[in-house]
Amino acid sequence: MISLPTLGRPGVDDPVLARIRSLDIAPTGFGAVATVDEQWKTRASAAPTPGLEALTVLVKDSIDVAGLPTTAGSRALAESVPDRDADIIANLRRAGAGIVGKTNLQELCGWVTFAAPGGYSARGGSPRNPRGHRFPTGGSSSGSAAAAAAGLVDATIGTDTGGSILVPAANCGVYGLRPTVGLLSRRGALPITLAQDTPGPLALRVAHLAAALGGMRPDDHRRYLDALRVDRLAGARIALCLAGPEADAQTAWADAVATLMTAGVDLRPATTAIPVDRPSDLLVPAFDFRDSVGEYFDALPAGSPVRDFDTLYAHYRDATPDEQPYGIDNIEASARVDLSADRALRNRLRADEYDAAQRVLEHLREIDSVDAVLFPGPLATFLASKSGHPAVALPAGTLPGGRPFALSLLATRPDDEQYLLDLAASWEHLIGPTPSACP
Repeated sequence: MISLPTLGRPGVDDPVLARIRSLDIAPTGFGAVATVDEQWKTRASAAPTPGLEALTVLVKDSIDVAGLPTTAGSRALAESVPDRDADIIANLRRAGAGIVGKTNLQELCGWVTFAAPGGYSARGGSPRNPRGHRFPTGGSSSGSAAAAAAGLVDATIGTDTGGSILVPAANCGVYGLRPTVGLLSRRGALPITLAQDTPGPLALRVAHLAAALGGMRPDDHRRYLDALRVDRLAGARIALCLAGPEADAQTAWADAVATLMTAGVDLRPATTAIPVDRPSDLLVPAFDFRDSVGEYFDALPAGSPVRDFDTLYAHYRDATPDEQPYGIDNIEASARVDLSADRALRNRLRADEYDAAQRVLEHLREIDSVDAVLFPGPLATFLASKSGHPAVALPAGTLPGGRPFALSLLATRPDDEQYLLDLAASWEHLIGPTPSACP
């Protein structure tokens, strides 16, 4: 049985909360944590899965944790307190994990505006990157990535619609997994578009990543952890995305490719164009947010301050420029949607995006005969979000000046989380553990 390394300091009654207070909540802290549950230890499972009872977790503040506010970074939701855990949180508790608190995020998971700095919310501000405050965290799971990088807990939970796990994980120098869409329950999480939304884990260690992913499943919580292998690089068939990294990352990218080839990876250039930043029509998320957010609000206790889209939108429509300094163009786009007249166009656009992504992946599987695609930085984001296939961000050292550099891997098949975790564990075994930003 694989054992999990644990965080903490001997002699401290609650080393996890002590670490959060000293590193995150202090005036010079990172601002990653939105709220903590002072009684988190008393809510642990009485019959935990062996080995997972030591796993400590912080959860993105768009996912319901019973008794703690789910604000999604919005002042409109400051008093919105669910009385039931999201399914993935109930599963983690059942597995034995300790749910320590919530992390800050980009407001409404980015669906107020894309003009705000990555990770910013009116309620929580902008979490700072523990690898260097001058470096961006990215969004929308900014606090989850920052908390993982600082080693505040063993694993954090984020959500990803279009890069909200992969981008912050890459920016903060941690592992981050975007699972196959639909693998994990999304009940109890504020939605953007169910066509692309998925929760997923972030961590400094791949073992913690695997443990958290298994813990979010309804049963067999150790499935990924117990199957984890560190010998999967030799002979792995992986396509190389030919899109180049940023100018200052060219050498780091070349070095990472060379390291993988020396380890025996069969890296081959993709023989089809791989989209990394193709513009997509925002009608799909604009429509889906308006269409589905009411179902989330319906499940909240009677008396919750926001119960439907119209009430939420009114908060933003009536906000002053000081309250919403970056505008509200995304939620305004949802307000303009006609749920009857626009549905057919929404469905056609979504089908076109999905079919185009699947054609690329089919070519990679059938013609190039590869099981994954390697990208510089978090560039797997676009194809992962449109196809629904799993992807993982891998820390790959630092650039001159200290900014983290990362790789990302996309599986050419859905439900191939174990393979990606094995590749990540093999990479970690090859290059060594990723250090916490705050040893």
